[in-house]
Amino acid sequence: MDQRPIGVFDSGLGGLTAVHSLWRILPEEDLIYFGDTARVPYGSRSREAILKYARQDVRFLRSFDLKAILIACGTVTTTSLAALQAENDLPMVGVVEPTCRRAVLMTQNKRVGLIATAASVRSGAYEAALRRLDPEVTVFSRACPLFVPLAEAGRILLENGIRSLSAEVWRRNRAAMGLFEAMRFESVAPTILYPGVDI
Repeated sequence: MDQRPIGVFDSGLGGLTAVHSLWRILPEEDLIYFGDTARVPYGSRSREAILKYARQDVRFLRSFDLKAILIACGTVTTTSLAALQAENDLPMVGVVEPTCRRAVLMTQNKRVGLIATAASVRSGAYEAALRRLDPEVTVFSRACPLFVPLAEAGRILLENGIRSLSAEVWRRNRAAMGLFEAMRFESVAPTILYPGVDI
């Protein structure tokens, strides 16, 4: 067995939920996490800036002689995964495909609501992945640029404001499946989703 660690990075601390999941799935693996809290959030930046930051994150993690990298940042996955894979000679995966596979399996009415960063919504990557997996899925997206900085600052106590944003995505469009791009929102999702909407 390859004893080298797996690297995980995110634009902040939200990727620690991915680390937790990896430890549950692969308890024998060593993991190295990098959260770029100095430049969070990435989602409001240009595609070029996101790729520049992601390259720096990968370069830092590669100094640890890794066997693979998980990009736990939805924004980096949607905007930079292909370029990073082309530039690096080790396995590198993101979070969009697995998230979308789960959504397709869980949605009961083929209507999926997505709350994500502006860069991810602009990229159309979640929509493309969902439609590749099931052409009948309809996706309703909403960019929520303030979610990440509020969550990173520990201030995600704006339940009423978040609920009003989610109303547009879920209730109005009758979405039965809710996708939160930023993993740090899974813990608050039950308080802002409407009854009958799965995460």
